[in-house]
Parts: sequence; structure tokens; C-alpha cells
Amino acid sequence: MSNNCLTSLPEWKALEDHQRAFSGQSLVSLFDAQPARQEKFTLRHDGLELDYSKNRITGETIELLCNL
Repeated sequence: MSNNCLTSLPEWKALEDHQRAFSGQSLVSLFDAQPARQEKFTLRHDGLELDYSKNRITGETIELLCNL
């Protein structure tokens, strides 16, 4: 699939819309709104830990990425 095909998908547009609406959010406000954010956005497996809580994402962002 070429990049042009990918960016023409409605799922891509939904991600762009989400990014525009979300762009003013700070990490501080995200942590204030969701105190368990680090737990929610951390993956653990066999002693490896991936903490992506300090990225400007939400559950909706993950859902939109999965849709894409």
C-alpha cells in the first residue's frame, strides 16, 4: 500500500482530526485527569517494561491507531 493510499483512508482522517482536537493538551493535564495513567499505558512482559504514558495519547488514540 502506498503512502497516498494510507493517507486517503477515513481512519487516517480520523487520526488527523483527533490530533488537531488533542494538540492543546499537556502531559500535566493528562496525568491530572487520569492519575493511573502510567499503569494504563505501560506494557510488561518477561521483565521488560514499556512505559508510553509520557506520550500525548489517550485510549481513543490507541483505538484510532488500531482502526488504521
